[in-house]
Amino acid sequence: MTYTKIQIKTSSLPDFLPDILIAKLADMGVESFEEQNDSLFAYGKTEELQLDDVAEFLTQMIISFEMEEIPEQNWNKKWEENFKFVEVDDKVLIHADFHKPEKLYPHVIKIHPKMAFGTGHHQTTRLVIRHMLNLDFNAKTVLDFGAGTAVLAILAEQMGAKSILAVDMDEWAINNANENIQINQCKTIQVKQSNGDDLKTDALYDVILANVNKNALLDRKNILIDGLKPSGILILSGLLENDLPEIQTAYEKSGLKFETINQENEWIAVKFVKSAI
Repeated sequence: MTYTKIQIKTSSLPDFLPDILIAKLADMGVESFEEQNDSLFAYGKTEELQLDDVAEFLTQMIISFEMEEIPEQNWNKKWEENFKFVEVDDKVLIHADFHKPEKLYPHVIKIHPKMAFGTGHHQTTRLVIRHMLNLDFNAKTVLDFGAGTAVLAILAEQMGAKSILAVDMDEWAINNANENIQINQCKTIQVKQSNGDDLKTDALYDVILANVNKNALLDRKNILIDGLKPSGILILSGLLENDLPEIQTAYEKSGLKFETINQENEWIAVKFVKSAI
């Protein structure tokens, strides 16, 4: 299987624009990104990339880019070699087994790095974690929707959750989630491959974490809301700042109360609360 590498020149772009490009290109089949000096490199399976749409989008944005088909190689090994540990506010450390933590943290999550989303390197993962650090998970039931590497589910267990369901539609992510759950010796996390359509919609969860993207959050809105218990908390991310009005309107119309927002550059994570009645 061949991959296509897209090199995007970023030296003349506003600082916030690469984050927007990453979000848009991910919807067009790009699997992974790498930032180097004055370029953003985007990679995806050639047969799955919407190459015409990518070219049209970047051309309309008046952005300089080059595309190159490259032979198959061990992408996961290459990605692992460049994996760096992640700290969140000196309270959470996410690291690979080849890292040796140099100090103590209240929460330490060890992962076997693969290209599944959710290693903590992206702003949205860190933004959700910051919301989580302000919540009480003791004896709570939790849904991690779009779990990726299951970092958020693992943190929820470490913070005292009694029952956690981690779901993702991607088989690669599910395999990696199970791997990470095992190496962190988790006991309360169940993993399910699903896009959400087959989830029970009765009120089961005290907390739902959904770090996906705007379209998925709108398409699966009823599933997420119906899955919340009264007074339940919903954390949404995978969102850009300009996504907020549409998301806030949609969820408030469905009866949730908007409470707080965390932001890093152009990315946001928002907290909603369901009525107690």
